[in-house]
Amino acid sequence: MVNPYPYFAYQSDPRPDTLAFCLFHPNAGRLDAGSRITYANMFDAQVDAVKSALGRAGYGAVDIVVAETGWPTRGDPTEQGATVDNARAYVSNLVAHLRSGAGTPLMPGRPVDTYLFALYDEDLKPGPASERSFGLYHTDLTMAYDAGLTSDAATTTPTPTTPTSPSKGSGGWCVASAGATDAQLQTDLDYACSQVGVDCGAIQPGGACFQPNTVRAHAAYAMNQLYQAAGGHPWNCDFRQSATLTSTNPSKHVSPFNFNRSCLRH
Repeated sequence: MVNPYPYFAYQSDPRPDTLAFCLFHPNAGRLDAGSRITYANMFDAQVDAVKSALGRAGYGAVDIVVAETGWPTRGDPTEQGATVDNARAYVSNLVAHLRSGAGTPLMPGRPVDTYLFALYDEDLKPGPASERSFGLYHTDLTMAYDAGLTSDAATTTPTPTTPTSPSKGSGGWCVASAGATDAQLQTDLDYACSQVGVDCGAIQPGGACFQPNTVRAHAAYAMNQLYQAAGGHPWNCDFRQSATLTSTNPSKHVSPFNFNRSCLRH
């Protein structure tokens, strides 16, 4: 697992052609003197450097995973290139490169599993401003930039008249487990309602799904919203074991839910 950062390579050589090379923009390429390969972007060059080193050490068959890579949206005055436009260009072009399936010159046709750094800014992190500004989202949950990674399901905000709430996904419904305490469920409720793609307006006073007014019912609503928005996979309904999946529709007016049927459409 490696952490290639073309941004830091650009910091050590802040020329226009280097920036284009790092952002996957059209450029003349860079010739690697050892392999005689001309690279079109810094990401492939950095990953292949690791691949080459592994091969020379006798571990050429070891798979490489990019544990983190990204570009900051802002930086200190001395940190050139840390801008929203450059961050958007790097991440969106990287994703397009990975989705093409081209791989790298030393690993053609084998796109490397890659994780982006980071989902959110880290506003308490020490060091230069760039270290706190790698997020796709800011700490107030607003989007730092659109890199083309969002889906309609994750960004659509339900309207008050037709609230989306506990609904059936690929694994049924995600509801509070029998052994979960109100304190645990309140924590889960607060967490779920703070996530992108979850709208808890319907369980506020006066909302269409406010009744029954219990922590358990509201937590079930919010946890299932997050479960559905995240893709409806079993691991999306864990909540530190205070939630569970059910194939039984909780909208059947069975205690402890007693939800309005419109809150549980699928």
